[in-house]
Amino acid sequence: MAETLLKIENLTKEYEGQKILDGIHLEVKKGDVLVVVGPSGCGKSTLLRCINALEPIQGGTIKLQGMDIRKGSKNITTLRQKIGMVFQSYELFPHLTVIDNITLAPVKVQKRDKAEKQKNKAKRTRKELKALAEAGDPEAIAERDAMLAKDAEARKRKKKRYAERMANDPEYAEKIRQRQRAYNKAHADKRKADYADLIKRAETDPEAARKLAEIRAYQSRKTVECYQNLVERAKTDPAAAEKLAQKRQKQNESAKAAYNHLKEQAKTDPEAAKKLEERRSKQRKATNKYLEKRKNNVQEDNAA
Repeated sequence: MAETLLKIENLTKEYEGQKILDGIHLEVKKGDVLVVVGPSGCGKSTLLRCINALEPIQGGTIKLQGMDIRKGSKNITTLRQKIGMVFQSYELFPHLTVIDNITLAPVKVQKRDKAEKQKNKAKRTRKELKALAEAGDPEAIAERDAMLAKDAEARKRKKKRYAERMANDPEYAEKIRQRQRAYNKAHADKRKADYADLIKRAETDPEAARKLAEIRAYQSRKTVECYQNLVERAKTDPAAAEKLAQKRQKQNESAKAAYNHLKEQAKTDPEAAKKLEERRSKQRKATNKYLEKRKNNVQEDNAA
């Protein structure tokens, strides 16, 4: 059962003998989002001011996490630090920026670090920005894309630092690889199930199809990066060189098997025959390009 944060019982508030709030009962549990609706002058703002002890009450109790809220109480300053309120007249400081106005109270009253508050505000802004972008706001979409590009650059720099340390510290590199293998093994089954479900949903759901395309593009980039990293390590690390040789042998065997399978299919399947011819044409072009480059290199060497 959720914890009760705010409890109001039989609240009474009077102005010059006239009851504004009469016998109000309210209980707010953790996670609740409530809206008080009513015509102008019915006591909505007065209720909020009473909860924050900005107005004295004539009867009843208001308790925040079991502590009684009353104007003039010894613990009222501590309690007010747990209650946020936006007034109808904002009363902002004109010489401060928006973020400085927002962080002023937590920094001055709660003695919290300004950088921490700005970081938390940025997180909230990020969530709001994502919601606006999903709703189709062009400015939010552009800002979100810029933010994602910035995040990608930060991840790239972090990966570079990891790669440099792994290249210079074999013990650390092995520790990281062991951790990655353990993580991959623990989550392999769930990832496979989620990926299969995404492929199925992508057939009818454009959003799932977009996400699937992003994942495949990321997988392609990751494969290239890992292979390039292995090639670099193989220059100085015998174990990496052996692993690279095994990987290339496996790739050659896999490519040969796929080519033989395509040749068999081409005997009865026109589509496979067309695909085989395209592949052979591409191979011929690549071979001719390689021979031409080799011929030019030989001519340059002779001329030298």
